[in-house]
Amino acid sequence: MNTLLPVSPRQALPLIERANAGQLLGADYPLVFGDEAPGRVIAVGEQEADPQSACAILAREFVTPQGTVKVGLIGSVATDPAHQGKGLATRVLVEAEAALAVQGCHIAMLWANDPNFYYSRGYRPVGCEVDVVVPRAVASKLTRSSGVRELRASDADAIHALYLQHDSRVERSPEETQQLLAIPGMSTLVLERDGKVTGYACLGKGHDLADVIHEWGGSIEDVLALVRSHLDARFPADAAPTENDRLFLMAPITAGTMVEHLVSLGCDASIGILGLGRVLDHAACAELMQACLGDAGTAEFHTTEAGPGVALACKEGQGFLNDDLILTVLFPAMGLDQEVEEFRKSFGLEQAKFPIDLFAWGLDSI
Repeated sequence: MNTLLPVSPRQALPLIERANAGQLLGADYPLVFGDEAPGRVIAVGEQEADPQSACAILAREFVTPQGTVKVGLIGSVATDPAHQGKGLATRVLVEAEAALAVQGCHIAMLWANDPNFYYSRGYRPVGCEVDVVVPRAVASKLTRSSGVRELRASDADAIHALYLQHDSRVERSPEETQQLLAIPGMSTLVLERDGKVTGYACLGKGHDLADVIHEWGGSIEDVLALVRSHLDARFPADAAPTENDRLFLMAPITAGTMVEHLVSLGCDASIGILGLGRVLDHAACAELMQACLGDAGTAEFHTTEAGPGVALACKEGQGFLNDDLILTVLFPAMGLDQEVEEFRKSFGLEQAKFPIDLFAWGLDSI
């Protein structure tokens, strides 16, 4: 019989790496697998020395222009190939969601290459990110700066201060930023002016973000100079060009000016989803929606025969929001889409503060 196992992240790491084709993942996620990390793992199996299915969890405060949201991150979901098809991954997710709910998380969020399994568990696309394709040819249109250099350990505090300037981010400590900047295989460049770090840009993290500038900070001028330097380093002038010579830059929906500037230089930009989400605490989501409504209406936790949700009432009408509608209204995939706009208009809520601009930079994924 498979039971919940009290294992440490490092005890579960061999299973997680084995299930991911032997990739060495521990160093990529120091907030779960590092010393005294805030994250933990959920594992099931027959004995502690041999967990059969596991995942990592980490509760984080997401800072947004509309307020703070507590999100339970789930990552590195893995089941031993010899024990697949026995419902172990479902059991692990149930336990992970319960543990994150106890920590006060509004929603759970994860990233998945094959979302069908998670759709069956009630997960839906949430949030958005802007993905910009930066071709090699764009480098000649960007300004070089003599102040660009590689990261030094002593830069961590300055980088953390720049990170805090983002209005959409995950709350983290200076010590956590320092740990994340030390992830191996990542190229972090900084721009220094008059002895002060004024910009930074991180390229590469694991397999998924190998060609992505997934975190950056500073003025548009400084970040673009860093993008130029990353392009020059990845594609030397004496190397023959190919059609795949490009990098990608990830940005929150709130970074419109940066994205518009890159598009004006010939880059392509598209809006993608941030991740897959599932409601964990309906009462907390009702409070969050009430904060967004202000005096325009009321949002209260309510349970019907179909399950828990949010009862919404305002001058233009009233309705009941189930899990799908809660996610769609508060954290719509692709931003303020037509469905959300129609909802706002039908209830007379054009001035409400939702949708909420959730965003996680690449360093914060688990």
